[in-house]
Amino acid sequence: MTALEALYKGELKPAEFEADEFYKSVFEDLQKLEGSLRRTLLAEDNKTLQEYIDVFGKFNAICESRTFVNGFKLAVQLLFESLN
Repeated sequence: MTALEALYKGELKPAEFEADEFYKSVFEDLQKLEGSLRRTLLAEDNKTLQEYIDVFGKFNAICESRTFVNGFKLAVQLLFESLN
């Protein structure tokens, strides 16, 4: 099976990665800060914060997708240039 076939079938997941200790540490810090912030907010403010987090997640997904596509395009350009 070619890499393109595997990608098409969902067997390649380029967006997944193994979380290292640095990633885990930063994510833990993020969770602690969110928890601290939520404890200081009123119910309505927590709702607004959750809406912000949801919209930011969508925004981040768009950025990741575009970064992946741009990286793939660059890789193809580099491959073509190397063949000349």
